[in-house]
Amino acid sequence: MQPLKPIRRVITGHTPGGRSVVVSDAQTTTFDIGSGHMTLYDIWSVAEVPAPVEANQADPTDIPLNFELPSSGVRVRFLDIPPDATAPAGMHRTESIDVAIVIEGEMCMPLDDQEVVLHRGDVLIQRGTNHAWVNRSAEICRMLYVIIGGKMSPELLKSLDLSEVVWHSNVVDEVQVIRRA
Repeated sequence: MQPLKPIRRVITGHTPGGRSVVVSDAQTTTFDIGSGHMTLYDIWSVAEVPAPVEANQADPTDIPLNFELPSSGVRVRFLDIPPDATAPAGMHRTESIDVAIVIEGEMCMPLDDQEVVLHRGDVLIQRGTNHAWVNRSAEICRMLYVIIGGKMSPELLKSLDLSEVVWHSNVVDEVQVIRRA
C-alpha cells in the first residue's frame, strides 16, 4: 500500500501596489496522528465569517494541531485514514456543519441507528449528528473536510442526550508534526 501524495497548498496575496501574487507554494503542515496511522493536513482556517481579507497575513494553520471547532468560522483540512482504522474521535457530535468529500478510497460513517458508505467523489453534509469515520476498505481513504462553525437550535439541544456530546475536544493523544510548511 503506497501512501498518498502530500498536499500542495498555494496561497495568494497582494503586493504593496495591489498586484496579485503567489506568497506561498509548498507542502502544507502535516500531522501524524494516532501513532502513525493517520495523516492530517491543515489547509486554512478563519475565526469568523465574513473573513477579513488582507493583502498578506500570517498562516492561520501555523499553530499546534487542535480540534477545537471555530464557533463562527471555517476550518479546512484533509485526513488520510488507513485501511481498517477509525478516526481518533470515535462516535462524537460537533456543533458544526461539516462538508466531507471523499477524494480517494472509501469511507463508512456510522450514525446512531444506521451507516452510510461513501465512495470517491461522494459528498456528505454532516449536521451536528452523532457519527464516526471508519475505513473498512483495503485502501487508504483521503477525506477533505470543510468545517463550518454552527450553533444548535434550542429545540435540537433539548432533544439530544447531552451525556453523549463531545463539543470541543482535543481527542488525539499522540501527535507528531511531520512537516511544517
